[in-house]
Amino acid sequence: MNETDYAWAAGFIDGEGAVGIEKTGYPMRSGRTSFTGRVVATQIVRAPLDKLQQLFGGTIYRVRNQYGTYWAWRTRGDGTERCLRAVLPYLMVKRQQVECVLAFKATVDQHDRGRGNYYGRVSDETYSKRLALYATCKALNRHDVHAERLSERAPRATEEGATVRAAGNTEPAEATEMVARLSAS
Repeated sequence: MNETDYAWAAGFIDGEGAVGIEKTGYPMRSGRTSFTGRVVATQIVRAPLDKLQQLFGGTIYRVRNQYGTYWAWRTRGDGTERCLRAVLPYLMVKRQQVECVLAFKATVDQHDRGRGNYYGRVSDETYSKRLALYATCKALNRHDVHAERLSERAPRATEEGATVRAAGNTEPAEATEMVARLSAS
């Protein structure tokens, strides 16, 4: 792949994609919630998503709902890290979300990473950091107005505000502080 491909992918993800940390739905052995990084892009025309899959792997699937039919591309786990590292230099809109997901990926040790396992035992400090990064990424992705919806009848997304409660800090402003720290690094 070449730099032009990565710059194109960054622009596409900036405009049509979503970058974040999601709960996997699978509890860790300790009973705690597990998380994974993800990149998603949707489009009515499949060709750009085929290009993303060619560049970074992942899965393409068709979505049908009451508002229409469209295609979605998604990568999770280690594929996400490869994608994000490639597009990071070219991003304009989602740079902070990418930095947040990469900080999350850094909390996964090599043993678990090699097995593709994000559900192993982690220290309280690591788990608190993951919770804080999840909340920070959620706050960064919160939008009061969608730039594009498939239909005017489609509901606007609303989410509860994310409050970060990391070890030793119970201040809701921590999410803002973490974003500032990520931006400065």
